[in-house]
Amino acid sequence: MSGAGASSGVKRKRRNTRAQAAAQEQPDAPVLREIKYRDVGVPHGQSDRLVESLLLRFTVGSYEYMKFEAIKKVKLLEFKRIDWDLVNRLGQVERIQELLGEKFRWALEWLYSAEEVGSDEFRGLLRQVVRDPAEACVLKEDLARFWRTIAISPYSSNLVASDIRDPVYRFVHKVNQHSLFCLMCMVERRPANLASILAWSVARPKKGGGTARLYGGPYITMLAANLGVFTDFPAERMTEGPAPSLVELRSLQLARIVTFIEPLAWTEILSAPPSPDPTAEEAAHTTIPERYQVPLQRHQLPAREYPFRQPRPEPLTLEGLYNRVEQVRHEMHLGFQALYDHFHIQAPPVWQPQQGGPAGGEEEPAGAQQGGAGDA
Repeated sequence: MSGAGASSGVKRKRRNTRAQAAAQEQPDAPVLREIKYRDVGVPHGQSDRLVESLLLRFTVGSYEYMKFEAIKKVKLLEFKRIDWDLVNRLGQVERIQELLGEKFRWALEWLYSAEEVGSDEFRGLLRQVVRDPAEACVLKEDLARFWRTIAISPYSSNLVASDIRDPVYRFVHKVNQHSLFCLMCMVERRPANLASILAWSVARPKKGGGTARLYGGPYITMLAANLGVFTDFPAERMTEGPAPSLVELRSLQLARIVTFIEPLAWTEILSAPPSPDPTAEEAAHTTIPERYQVPLQRHQLPAREYPFRQPRPEPLTLEGLYNRVEQVRHEMHLGFQALYDHFHIQAPPVWQPQQGGPAGGEEEPAGAQQGGAGDA
């Protein structure tokens, strides 16, 4: 069956071999980030400038270069330590130590050993908060759920520490997404990768611009010491950051964590917000119309009734002012005359009306006319 008839049929697709099918089923190897350097830099021991080190000579325009240029001039944020003597005065030392756990309490001394890093348990530790599902990470929905259990306000991008109900939670927490993730791991006893948390904190400056500061100065110093940076670059030739200090009592009082009145104590736990009524939510949904109302045209709207404008006042002139003064004088004369009649008092001669008064209707007093005649 050769010829045109055979060639006009549909060709069958050739099946893959077992080796090809197995190769297609295997997942792709993870893509590792490659760091490139523009030169070899200055050999160790020949320069005391840290920026000339081989580890920092990134290729111009790369992600590492841009990141280094952004943070190399940023100052360190003052590191705060827990004042355990103050906590002992307030009480609940055991609760705070249990809440922090061994890893968070001894983070400055040691993190993980080589055996711990190579274990399967270390790979499953929670690393950070992400938007999309990822391995060993939590979503923002988890933070929102946890926030509703400890706070009196709904979860949003502008969280306030004073909304946390328990003052002990406010003591170990600074309101941002990163520290809220740490607090969630502490309260819910979920193992967290402290190395990933510290790396994220160091890589992300606080605020921006001229007021930007880097977190974790002691951790940066510890990493530099372990990497042998101070061997070739003495620490006394570098810019020293602020020394770590204890958490001040005044800051705890302003944050409504500790009371102002002696004896010092933790503030009261705020009451939980009332649970939403499911019937009210259902009633709100039932009031929503299924169809939108068709808007009316202008000629279909009811006629509007506008109030009449008040008449404009007469303009002020000299003649009008004179008439107003004469009217007031006449009203005063009538008022005094009524008082004299009521108390049966004889009116003085100046109030006696005379014949042929002014055209305004008020009679001139007799004394005034007599005085004028005598003068004449």
